[in-house]
Amino acid sequence: MEENRELKERLKGREEEILGDLRDDLNSEKNRCKEFEVQLEEEKQILEVLNKEQDSIIAIFQEERGRRNNEEAALRKHLKDSEAPINNLKEKVTQLQLEEMKSMGHKWSQ
Repeated sequence: MEENRELKERLKGREEEILGDLRDDLNSEKNRCKEFEVQLEEEKQILEVLNKEQDSIIAIFQEERGRRNNEEAALRKHLKDSEAPINNLKEKVTQLQLEEMKSMGHKWSQ
């Protein structure tokens, strides 16, 4: 009987020790999970900030592209509008040169 009682007490002590170790392990795992949750939330916030920055950069590039396209269209229009007067001036210069050559030719023939 005494032996049984001692064995029971040792088993009970061992059980309590194992249960204590299991509780410690469980608490340790809970703490790790909490740390991972905190880290996950921090990473989510960083990702959100990065996504907002990316959206801002995309908007800036689109705005700049729109400005560039508008400027290019304005320059093309300006170039097109300039072509007619330039061609008219070239024609006038050519006519003046022809008239000058005719008048010089007329003087030489006299």
